[in-house]
Amino acid sequence: CGVASVNGPGANIIRTPYTSRASEFMSEDAMLNYNCAANIVDAARSKGLIMNIKNALLNNQEDGRQRIETYCNEQAIREIYLRPFEGALTKGKGMGIMTSYNRIGATYAATHSNLMNGVMRGEWKYRGFIIDDALTGSNTDTYSNGPAMIHAGTDLFCLDGRRGGDLASYVRSNDDLQILKDMQRANKYVMYALN
Repeated sequence: CGVASVNGPGANIIRTPYTSRASEFMSEDAMLNYNCAANIVDAARSKGLIMNIKNALLNNQEDGRQRIETYCNEQAIREIYLRPFEGALTKGKGMGIMTSYNRIGATYAATHSNLMNGVMRGEWKYRGFIIDDALTGSNTDTYSNGPAMIHAGTDLFCLDGRRGGDLASYVRSNDDLQILKDMQRANKYVMYALN
């Protein structure tokens, strides 16, 4: 169909059947989700399609997703919440992943450098692209910050045509060479995934 990537499948743990997106997620079991996500992503990739496994990380509710802070200890994060994403990106050899709306602690998921650079790119040796979720509403300018997202490891912006202009304006007004390096790195990951 000429489509390079699709935002899905959802790999979060199902916490309640009453959330509006429960049907997108696979199960309550981290290892079952690990294997399901790995197989779905691998099968799609064998047909030339990139699956942007979503929504990393700790995205367990629908209401207030763009303002909630989620807290969890590292052991539970690694044993439960990261496992499906690890399966998709390592065993499934995925080339796309989508962050979530929520904050992890006090840090917006798309600006969480430890998650993206430490775990995904560092521990898992992930070389595909990272895309943010499509923020909407009146709080997007204060809640998310394009330069901070690029610096932390987000490579693409979902459904947001303003970010490119925002980044160009930031570079011109701040003479920030680091952001240019970050943008080059982001471009490299996107092009690598699409090849």
